[in-house]
This record gives sequence, C-alpha cells and structure tokens, in this order.
Amino acid sequence: MREQEGWAEHAEFMNSLAEEGVVVLAGPLGKGTPVYRTLLIFDAESERTIHARVEADPWTSLEVLTTVSVERWDVLIGELSRPSGD
Repeated sequence: MREQEGWAEHAEFMNSLAEEGVVVLAGPLGKGTPVYRTLLIFDAESERTIHARVEADPWTSLEVLTTVSVERWDVLIGELSRPSGD
C-alpha cells in the first residue's frame, strides 16, 4: 500500500482530516488482493461534504482511490470518544 504513487501526499491529507475530526477511523480491509479496500468512518454533516473532502484527496486525481459507496451509519451500541476541545 505504501508503495503506491502519491502515498506521502495521501497520508498527509488523511492525517489532516483526522486532526480536523472529519475522519474518525480509517484503515484497509483484508489483505489487499486483488486490490486494497478501505473503510473510512467520517463525522460529517452530509454525503455531499464527504464526497467533496474525498475529491480533494491526492489519490482521487491519481485514480488510486475510488469511492464505491457512502452509507449512513447509526451507532446503536458503544460510542467513539470525541476530543474535549482542550
């Protein structure tokens, strides 16, 4: 995965989304064969917001990243911790 074109720029971009609190969780699914698949958990106001942020990812323009679907997820058990704002 890290050998893919534009990895450093993509990683920097994703880290900035995480620091903003827009991406809450992210990581690859499976072992990357035949292709890498990734699950991203966003905290966003709308699907449009998510698409706009993903479009800004350097991997989108390089066609390394393709969004397959955006689904709403209502958490029924447990919760993710949120930054305290300190």
